[in-house]
Amino acid sequence: MNDRALDRECLAFSAYLVKQRPGDYAMAKYREAHDVSRIVERNEDRFLDRLLVGVAVAHPIGARLVDAYTAIFYKKSSVRRKWILLLAILESCAPTHKYFDGPDAGGRVWLTARLLWQGLIFAVAFGLSVILFMPAHLISVVRYRER
Repeated sequence: MNDRALDRECLAFSAYLVKQRPGDYAMAKYREAHDVSRIVERNEDRFLDRLLVGVAVAHPIGARLVDAYTAIFYKKSSVRRKWILLLAILESCAPTHKYFDGPDAGGRVWLTARLLWQGLIFAVAFGLSVILFMPAHLISVVRYRER
């Protein structure tokens, strides 16, 4: 994968995960990790993995749908491994480390409200993601088994 595509991935994933732009150091480390490690590219030849990464890069709403779907049905997807890699990089460098180190604002009521809101968003995203990605997932599984 070329550096330009990896930079685009890094920018899109960072916007979704931490709602910040990664620094140059984080982007360089993301590219470097793809150069030296095959773990993030293990499934890249599969149609479904390419589709999920493409949708997640295209728009934050697409990333949310991909996240909801892969959290339940495809935990070993390339996109989830890429997100884990990027979260580790972002957590360890400035300025994005502040996202992970800062305390959450509000008390128990605010926490409860946020949890309920996030649960509702997940339920809606999951429902849409099943409609969108389940057919491709089933086709991908059938094609992969036929090889």
